[in-house]
Formats: sequence, C-alpha cells, structure tokens
Amino acid sequence: MRYLIIPILALGFLLRLLTAQGTFLNPDEAIVFLVANQPHLKAVIQAGLTQPHPPLTFILLYFWRLLGTSELWLRLFSVLTGTAAIYFLYKYLRLKLDQGTALAGAVLFSFLPAVVGLSAEVRQYSLLLLLMTIALYLMELGFTQSHPVALFLSGIFSGLAGATQYSGVVLSVALGILFLFQAISKKVKKPLWIWGSVGQLFALFIYAFFYFTHIVHLQGSPMQQFALTGWLRTSYFHPEPESPLRFLFRTTFELFSYFFGSRLFGILGIILFITGIILTIIRRRWNLTLLLIVPFVVNILSAFLRYLPYGGTRHSIVLALFVVIGITTALSFICGNARLKPAIAGILMLGANILLTPPAQHISRHNARQQLMHRAIETLKNNAPEGDTIFADYQSSALLSYYLADHTRPVPFFGKTVGPFWEFNYGGYLVVSSTDWSLNRLQFLAALDSLFQYYSFRDNRTIWVFDGGWGRPLVSNEPELGSNLAVFPVTAPAIAIESLLLTASEKLRSMIKSPVRSVFLPTRYHKSTTVNAASPLAQQVLSYTQLYLRAKQGQNEFDSCLPALAFWVFQAPEWHPEFMAYMADGESYISAGYRFTLLLMDVSHQIAVYRIEKIER
Repeated sequence: MRYLIIPILALGFLLRLLTAQGTFLNPDEAIVFLVANQPHLKAVIQAGLTQPHPPLTFILLYFWRLLGTSELWLRLFSVLTGTAAIYFLYKYLRLKLDQGTALAGAVLFSFLPAVVGLSAEVRQYSLLLLLMTIALYLMELGFTQSHPVALFLSGIFSGLAGATQYSGVVLSVALGILFLFQAISKKVKKPLWIWGSVGQLFALFIYAFFYFTHIVHLQGSPMQQFALTGWLRTSYFHPEPESPLRFLFRTTFELFSYFFGSRLFGILGIILFITGIILTIIRRRWNLTLLLIVPFVVNILSAFLRYLPYGGTRHSIVLALFVVIGITTALSFICGNARLKPAIAGILMLGANILLTPPAQHISRHNARQQLMHRAIETLKNNAPEGDTIFADYQSSALLSYYLADHTRPVPFFGKTVGPFWEFNYGGYLVVSSTDWSLNRLQFLAALDSLFQYYSFRDNRTIWVFDGGWGRPLVSNEPELGSNLAVFPVTAPAIAIESLLLTASEKLRSMIKSPVRSVFLPTRYHKSTTVNAASPLAQQVLSYTQLYLRAKQGQNEFDSCLPALAFWVFQAPEWHPEFMAYMADGESYISAGYRFTLLLMDVSHQIAVYRIEKIER
C-alpha cells in the first residue's frame, strides 16, 4: 500500500504541469520574474525591497532562469516544489498517524484546487508550502526518534519559510509552541532541548532581521494602504462595517470556499476540519490540537491587528496545510479501514474539482492563451513604429517587461520617474506607465491628459495603449485578443476636455445673471476658443498660472479677482493657490476665508465649475 504514493505524486505533478502550460504570465507572475531577472544578486535584492515579500524566491529564481525563461520553465519551479510538498506532508502524516491517513492527506494536498493553482504559477507560495512541510516533518522526526539534528533543521526550514513569505510566521509560531509543549511534556533530554532551541532561535532571528530591514519600511506605505483599503480590504478586520464575530464567520467561510473551489465543499471542509479538532481533544492528542488551532489563531489575530489578511485569498494559503492535516486526522479517527481513507479523500477532491468555481481575481484559460498575448504584441509592433511611446497602467507594463522586452536577458527593474509616470525601455519602445496598478475610464482619461502635458505631445499625436491583466480592459478587442487584453490607439484628450469647457461656458451664460470679475481656466486650455466662450461671463479671463503668479504677490491681488468662476479639470496638474486644491473633491467647501460653491459638473466627472467669493467678516 505504501507504493500508492508514487501514482499520487505522479498525478499531482501532471495536474500541476498541465495547469502551468499554455497560458501567458499574469501581472503578478511577471513582476516576480522581473525582480529575479536582474544582472546580479545585489540588483535582485534591491528590486525585492520594493515588494511586500522576502527575497528567497527571487534569489532562487535568479539562478533558475539561467536554464530557461519560457513561461512553462519558470512555472516548473513551482510545479516541482509543490509536488515535493505533497511527499513531505505524506512523510509527516505517516510518522504521526498511519499509512492510510498519510495517503489520504497526499490525495487532498495533490488535488486541493487552491493549492494546485498556486503550484502552477511563478509565485512564492509553492516553495513556502514545501519548506513548511519539511519543517513539520523534521520536528516530528526529531521527537519520535530523539534526533537532535532533525529538530535543529526543523527550525532552519521554519526560518527559510519566513524568508520566502511573511505569512510563514503562522507556521513558525505554531512550531515554536509545539516544540516547547512536546519538549516539556515528553521531558526530552538535554541535546534535544539545545539543538531544537537553536533551530527555533534561528527562525526567530530570520523574522527579526526582515522586520527591521524590510517590514518596518512597508508600514504605512501606499502599498500597505492599498491592501488595507483596496482589493484585500475584506480580509482585514474593520470595526465599522461588521462585528468581530461576523468577520470571523464570513472570512472563515470564504477561506474554505477558496481552498475547495466551491461553497458546498467549503462547508464540508469546515465540518470535517472542526471534527478533526474535536477528535484530537477527545483522544487527548494535545500536540495535534495545538498544531490545528494555533495557526488559525495567529492568522486571525493578525487580521484583527491588520498585519496579515485572513479569508478567501491566496495570502492565507499557508493555512491549507493545517486544513488538510485536520481533515485527514478526522478520517484517521473515524474510518478504521486504511484503504478506505485515501478513497474518501479522492471522492472529496473529485467533487470539489467538478464543482470548481474560479476565484474573484481570475483570468480564464481561454482568455489567457499564449497566442492571444503574442497576437497583442504583434499588433502593437505592427502599428507603433520602433522608438515610439506606448502607454500602460502598471500591471500592463509588468506584462510588457516580459513580452515586449527581451526576457532572455536581464531587464532593469527600476524605471525613470517623470511626474506621475514611470518610464521603461522595452524592446526598442518607450513604455510610459502610470503609477496606478490599474485605471478605470475616468482615471485613464485624466492620466492620458497628464501624459500629453508632461511630454508636450501635439494634440493630434497618436499614442498606442496596451491594456492587459486582471479585469476587463478599457476597450474590447474580442474575440481577437480575448477578454483580458486590448491594444488600441488614442489621441490627445484635450479636444474632448476643451469641448466640455465650451459646453460648460454655454450653460453658465444662462445661469449667471450678471458677470463676475474673473474666470479662471486651466492653463493648458487657456486658448482663444475657450477664452472667447468665457469672456461674456466675466471682466477678465485668467489662466491658473496667471492667477498663481498674481496670488504670490499678496492676498489682495487674489481678492481683486473675486468673485470668480473657476473651471476645474480633475486629476490634471495645475499651479494654483494651495487652498484651491479642495476643488478636486468635487464638492462645495469653505477654506482660508473663501467660499467655493459647486455650480455644475459634467456627467463623466471630468470637469467642474465653482463660484469663488470672499467671506465678509
């Protein structure tokens, strides 16, 4: 029966390999490779400091890419480490429980949907799971066979897990507590205490080192705020929208649904996992009880303190290992037939994969076919002359760092900062990226307007845009490029903005009964057409630059321009007195002794017009 692990490993490997082939890299994978694809290790570490992950995976991929840089080869690293994790989990369960339970655990870990998906991507999680299973196995081996070196190495691999992904702390805390509990309860000999303690201290040192050299610099950063308030918001506890208990129940349900790929099997997984915990308590297997409970407690507390996310996200994949152990523990205690245990696990995984529902952040295999990406890059090259400027959001520029640049050679990670943009030279093109991960339609128009201003492009200049990655693109190129890629030309948005300003001027002429003293126009649109349209509204029409220069001479100069009508273009850089910046909020307000009354705003929220007047005291 012990030889059944060979076909289980083979099937697990084959499933991961099939999942890894045929699709283009997603933006996250492209960034992981970009960090690793540097000319030397120092550059890898410097690039890695910009990421919310420790450097071990980047360093290993730096050497792995020397043998190849195709999508499949890069993903093969995760495929192999993911398959090896199955084997070491099997070794642990066989040592801890029995042969039938170990095979059942191997089946679950081989085919659990979330684990399979992450084991087929260029990410840190597959290596993390491997290091975790090795650390767990070595600790069990150390106590079972009184092997001090095994306990020492367990701490080493626990620390390496932390050097791979910071969520590894969930395992490291659990192993630290488990080591103390087993060492005290079993009254182990001095060599086991010493070697095991040194290993645990190494793990502690690893976390302390990265905390003071990396994590502390991420706290309060835009990246952290984006996680807390953006796409990971629901995986951190926020007291206003829900109670702690509601958060706990919701995120736990989402976690198991994510692991098992569907709500139905997520509920079944929760029932089996809780059953496993209860049975360890009934049978007084306290070391197993601790192993199953402590990681969840650590992760949940971290979510309440907003250190780590907890819920239906890949960032909680560290808990999948303990879920599998909990479920196999339940099978071990309930089912006496050794051959029946892996069969039950197989049926459970078969059902989960049949009812598999894609996670929220997902690009289907149909829309991720490599030929679609190759077609998109070919379209770009056929239309944009070499040396031309290509505009993209940040996730799209990450894809271009692999598919437009020559990824068989090192590609510089850091670009040149130009205002709100980053510049990269990829494949003979100047790729200008927004600093935003992705852009909606309004943000895109504002960013495009800023692009034309910063680079002083002519209004009739055509710029090619590459839009790809998570979510639907701004322009549909289906069916040629699928639902997640688009390549399209744009011209200056100035013409559209100018049209909106002219329309606003016309509306105001029917709203304003008597002329005001001044009209303020955005400097870029202070042209004869807009000035002529605004002239009937005021005695003078000034650009914001002219107003700014006047205001610098003193408050009286600014006051002499009031009352005024201020035309405002959202998300466009403009020189102006500081207290006028609140116009970007699109609301009436009072600031510095002046009243700003919002008169109108266009339906697309690109421009607004305010009446500004001094408040008499």
